Amino acid sequence: MALAHPSPFLTCTILICISGCTSLKQERPTDWPDVVITNHECPDISGTYINQSERGEPSLFHELTGTERSGLSTWELGEISIQWIDESRQTLRLIIDDKRSGEYEPIVELLRKSKGDFSCENGQLLIAYREKSDLGLVGGVTSGTRRFEQAVDGSLLREDRYDVVGQFLAVPSVSSDNRAYYRWPQVSGTAKHDE
Repeated sequence: MALAHPSPFLTCTILICISGCTSLKQERPTDWPDVVITNHECPDISGTYINQSERGEPSLFHELTGTERSGLSTWELGEISIQWIDESRQTLRLIIDDKRSGEYEPIVELLRKSKGDFSCENGQLLIAYREKSDLGLVGGVTSGTRRFEQAVDGSLLREDRYDVVGQFLAVPSVSSDNRAYYRWPQVSGTAKHDE
């Protein structure tokens, strides 16, 4: 009695399940506005934005700084004002409105290119990150680059390119070349036309 050979589809499916390798490549939304074309290495992302993206998350504060403040949920933050403090676009000032009540002072953060907080390339502001999670039987490391650009309507656009290495119930998994897209509307200001 001859044994049947498994189909190529079944073989690939079994190998993917065993190795835990995947790729989640979201496409850039087609209804998004065009990106501002700039002659600068760093885009002019100056403006005031809503803290939550159009999808409700993630928080722009967390995406730019990579940190959570002790005792402060980023959901409690209001608008975020972003300003270049020098013409050479080496330092960004973030002024975050704490909307919990009138008794809190605004939070001011500085991001400096010289300290590696960000870099710029082809009109995009780049923020590299590495985040760990450990939930017992599930854990891993996500590393990638957040790429921010200004849209012609003034909104802030972000493409996230990332890889994940982790485990689920002691089975190793790898997810590489992933992409995700987010958009934060500008609260005030006009559309940017960078030169």
